[in-house]
Amino acid sequence: MKKNGFTIIETTIALLLVMVTITIFGVALSSLPLTRTARNQNIAYHIAVKKMEELRDTQFASLPANSTFADPGLANLSNPSADFTIEDYAGSSQIKTATVTVQWQEESHTREVVLETLMSDHGLNRP
Repeated sequence: MKKNGFTIIETTIALLLVMVTITIFGVALSSLPLTRTARNQNIAYHIAVKKMEELRDTQFASLPANSTFADPGLANLSNPSADFTIEDYAGSSQIKTATVTVQWQEESHTREVVLETLMSDHGLNRP
């Protein structure tokens, strides 16, 4: 005699598969904001590094004043701004502190990447 329907084992396995699928989907959805944040930080970091290298390639005597700057990568961030400051380090006019800041909005929070370095005419490790 043949019975129609599913056995308790088949039903349990099907429910287990559905629960595993829902769990995996939930984990994937919860990681999306982290992925977006990491992506935005990576973009901002590369923009800041590019500007810092540009400043390092500038002659010490002609380092520009504090200013904002534009970069094509800023188009990938929400409500971005980018600026740099050049200041004397510890009152010395022979060493300067360069700070590059890239900011953007992410879920109503302002995020930023800040890079800072020291610069001198002859490098910091030379007499």
